[in-house]
Amino acid sequence: MKLASAEAIEKHRKLGKSISIWQDGQIITLTAEQIPPYDPEKSQIQET
Repeated sequence: MKLASAEAIEKHRKLGKSISIWQDGQIITLTAEQIPPYDPEKSQIQET
């Protein structure tokens, strides 16, 4: 599930779309420029 989420977020970033996340008890909207790029080599998310 985490890998699918990371891939969906990366797709939004590449398409220039914003995402909304829950952070510190609030909904925060991140623009595509604010979304950090997903690097599978540095990620600790493992495929199952």
